[in-house]
Amino acid sequence: MPLQRRGGWLLLAGVVLVHVLGVNELLLDRFGWGAGSQSVRRIEVAFVRELAPAAPPAPAARAPAAVAGRKALPAVAAAASAPAPVAEAIAEPAPRPPAVPEVVAAEPPAPEPAPPPALAQAAATPPDPSPAASSPPPEPVAPVQPPESALSFDWPPSTRMSYLMTGNFRGPIEGRAQVDWLRSGTRYQVHLETSVAPLLTRRITSEGELTERGLAPRRFEGEQRVLMRAPRRWSLQFGPERIVLADGREVDTLPGAQDEASQFVQLTWLFTTQPQLLQVGRSIEVPLALNRRLDLWIYDVKEVQQLELPFGTVETYYVKPRRAAQDGNMAAEIWFARASAWDGEPERWEAAVEAYEGALLRRLVDGLAAMDHVERLGSPARQAPTVWFRVRGTSPDDVAQHCAKAEVNVWSGHNYAWELAGLLGIRDSGSAVRASLSCYSSAEDVDRLLVAVAGLG
Repeated sequence: MPLQRRGGWLLLAGVVLVHVLGVNELLLDRFGWGAGSQSVRRIEVAFVRELAPAAPPAPAARAPAAVAGRKALPAVAAAASAPAPVAEAIAEPAPRPPAVPEVVAAEPPAPEPAPPPALAQAAATPPDPSPAASSPPPEPVAPVQPPESALSFDWPPSTRMSYLMTGNFRGPIEGRAQVDWLRSGTRYQVHLETSVAPLLTRRITSEGELTERGLAPRRFEGEQRVLMRAPRRWSLQFGPERIVLADGREVDTLPGAQDEASQFVQLTWLFTTQPQLLQVGRSIEVPLALNRRLDLWIYDVKEVQQLELPFGTVETYYVKPRRAAQDGNMAAEIWFARASAWDGEPERWEAAVEAYEGALLRRLVDGLAAMDHVERLGSPARQAPTVWFRVRGTSPDDVAQHCAKAEVNVWSGHNYAWELAGLLGIRDSGSAVRASLSCYSSAEDVDRLLVAVAGLG
């Protein structure tokens, strides 16, 4: 009898466990990841080509009333402010590097895209701008229709952009953001990740199709991790007639409905194909599906603002939603610059980049020269921001591994200089270590490398 009773309890426990697991799966399916438990499978691309940005011309003179009572706002990205794509000419490197588009993925048949207006920056909670004399009352909102030119619009190839973010929340905070725009035929993905370690990490993904009306999302996923809290995940499914929200409810869709990630690309597409919309006083209506609701969001083109970026002044259009953030959703304020604002004056861009990289190079060379256990190979009067060096008593491979632990990426080996390494007599002993700098490197990056190398002495 005791054995039978024990067996009965085990059977009851097993049945309860199966039901608990089933309910948990249902909750995740309907209220965690939305209408499906399968997450978006990332489009595989290889980023192989670096973007070649152009410098902006000097802004046209404007009447003082156009920006009366205003201060140039800092450039911001995703959840806080971010540096601009290039660096200004400075004697010493700034404490933070400018953020630049990193690389572009090769797409064999893709034509070169038409230059869209640059999505200057977007902020989750930037300062609330005060009314300016140049901001007339918004015009009545008219439905946005796809122009004929949209049918032949050349979408950009797969692209990655990285940002450094600064902001203030009970004190200064810093973080990073990365935006991946991925394409495969008419299928697209937008991946946006922001991180303020160790406080907050937020990832959102939009997947869908490229159509004559711009982006047509099919699925959205989000994940947010906050220190000392359980991760929060949610998703939305976009159908031809219905949208499944994060809580499992279904609502009728609206033409041109967007999600949290796709809205920025859609606005850029609209301003590119219908440039008359990017004028002060105009308003644009965007159906936006968030966690638990589908609403019409109205974005107003508030005013023209001059953004003081590291490489100069850029004329932008400040675009702001009429509603404030609520229900845990973010309300993004955006600055757009027309493509023409970035044309011309390549010499200005080249000079700014060369000056910035030159300052970083001097910092690195001087730091290595102060270390008795480091030998620099070569000392040209003018050079690219690259240094080849050896550390006495440590092989180049071991130096590279040591630097990697300090989150510094250097190369070891002959670095394609096979004959030179042989002539220098170092090829058989591992050749040397190569440290390369660029316009998105920072003084902190250089100092971290110097500290790592100094630790090998």
